[in-house]
Amino acid sequence: RQLMRERSFWGTVLGLFGANYAWFFLLNWIPYYFETDRHIAGDRLALFASLPFWAVACSSMVLGLLADAVISRGYEPGRVRQAFICLGLLGCCIFIIPAVLVRQESLFQVFLIAALICLGAFSSNHWALTQRLSGVEAAAKWTGFENCIGNFSGVIANFLGGVTLARTHSFLPAFGLAVLAMIASVLGYWLVIGRPEPVKWKLLYTPEKNLAYRAF
Repeated sequence: RQLMRERSFWGTVLGLFGANYAWFFLLNWIPYYFETDRHIAGDRLALFASLPFWAVACSSMVLGLLADAVISRGYEPGRVRQAFICLGLLGCCIFIIPAVLVRQESLFQVFLIAALICLGAFSSNHWALTQRLSGVEAAAKWTGFENCIGNFSGVIANFLGGVTLARTHSFLPAFGLAVLAMIASVLGYWLVIGRPEPVKWKLLYTPEKNLAYRAF
């Protein structure tokens, strides 16, 4: 009950839902998009469709190290995680639309890879922010509920991606919905959470009761 009353919890839920929407959409639709819209097939499809995901994998590691380095210099950990998450998502939004609009193959690849590099800032910091907010007392409950709700976006992203493509015969609206989802994610992580202070939980037991339980 305490968890459900926390505004910051719902900020992380909205944040993960929106970001996961974009991630699941890209994960499931990029190969088909490459093949049908960009007419890349065969061995070239295997190579080019994997490059954006190599980019997000490598950038997650590098940007995670960078965030920790900034924190080690004395900056407030919650704000650093929050800033990396939101700037990463906004960067992905900025690059992904021109990636769809431009028709030159090499330039399209550059924009798409840049978008996925930015997404690495989100992937390496969002669970760290959640655990910062929840503390050790509620980390498992918080991440469990957040992850449960956030992963339903995978169902919605695949469904809406197919519907918009069938109705419009264009990938642009589908990518546009992914951008709107990431903007909603930024609003959740920045505005709904507000200042990322660790939650002070009301314990359901006293230290004396806990010691007596351990002794028993």
